[in-house]
Amino acid sequence: MATMALLRKYDEEAVIAYSKEPNIVVRAVVTFEEKDKAKEKMFGWQEAGGKHFKKQWVKQIKENQFEEFKASCDFQMAIVG
Repeated sequence: MATMALLRKYDEEAVIAYSKEPNIVVRAVVTFEEKDKAKEKMFGWQEAGGKHFKKQWVKQIKENQFEEFKASCDFQMAIVG
């Protein structure tokens, strides 16, 4: 019942299209002193998308959101997976 109420709030076609977009993992290119910038953007230390990335600040996002997300950050990023 709760699922149906939740689904009514969103356009079904948009939800399906969003689910079909591929995920990518991006790495924040920050120094130790800048790590809080990555934390503020919800990057995680070494874990993203069920994978391990040694000694990196990483985050899983939808591929079609990369450019917009990158523009919202005041640090460089690289796609790692």
